[in-house]
Amino acid sequence: MKTRQGNTRRIIDIGMTVLLLLQMAYRVMGEAAHEWLGMAMTALVIVHQILNRRWYGAMLKGRYTAYRVASTCVNVLLLASFALTAFCGMAMSNYAVPFMYGIVRVSFVRVTHLSMSHWSFVLMGLHLGLHVPVMLARLRLKDGARRILSVLCVGIAREIQRQTGFDLFEIEPIPAYSDDYDTVLMEAQRDQHAQARPEIVGLPENLDVYDTILLGYPNWWASIPMPIASFLEAFDFSGKRILPFCSHGGGRFGQSLTAIAKLAPQSNLGQGLSIHYSGRSTLSEDVAAWLEENGIY
Repeated sequence: MKTRQGNTRRIIDIGMTVLLLLQMAYRVMGEAAHEWLGMAMTALVIVHQILNRRWYGAMLKGRYTAYRVASTCVNVLLLASFALTAFCGMAMSNYAVPFMYGIVRVSFVRVTHLSMSHWSFVLMGLHLGLHVPVMLARLRLKDGARRILSVLCVGIAREIQRQTGFDLFEIEPIPAYSDDYDTVLMEAQRDQHAQARPEIVGLPENLDVYDTILLGYPNWWASIPMPIASFLEAFDFSGKRILPFCSHGGGRFGQSLTAIAKLAPQSNLGQGLSIHYSGRSTLSEDVAAWLEENGIY
């Protein structure tokens, strides 16, 4: 189901892009085609908002970074400019919705339609620019690499267990994240914006018997996934040593070490290990060297 939603989002995004380009060719397409294409564009934008409705629910939650402030402002302004463009276009329609013609003074809506359409193009450029990191990640990672990245953190943990015999606990959130790459990116960003604390399956009663915790996670949006925050807040790590390891597609640790230090301030943060998804062939050697560096043999 979630994979289907991810595919639907991609189809909608491609459709909006194509229609946006066609709308620019007003003199070539003609007035009637321009109006009907505008109606189709409006319908796709509405569907796009429905599919991304969780973004609105998270707007008043969580901490606002500079990136989030900029992204939110651009998104809101883009939606407003497009809504005005669509409304003003309908208010002077001769073909698609002629019954709306003249509900507002035509001379006013014509100027507003042109002005808002220009601003929509500018804001759309900013909107796309703010999503460049995600777009590049999607282009860099082939489907096989995406699957490797999504399971690599578990693979690192199992390799550590093989070499050390340590106990292994997998942090599984409730509900589980999607298996679809595009969908899980949105879910992870949503939870980060809301500073969510997902419930964890089978959380241990305590960690009293452990002096050292080897904490693994994927680098999502340059930080820890929110289930890791749930785990760190569930226990007292005072005096315990945390050795972080993460899988990533090019961002290494990002800001994740800072996040761990803030959530477990009384712990001792050891040397971390970051594994790129393409480094799987040297995983055993990388893990062995990391363990030795931290005094674990």
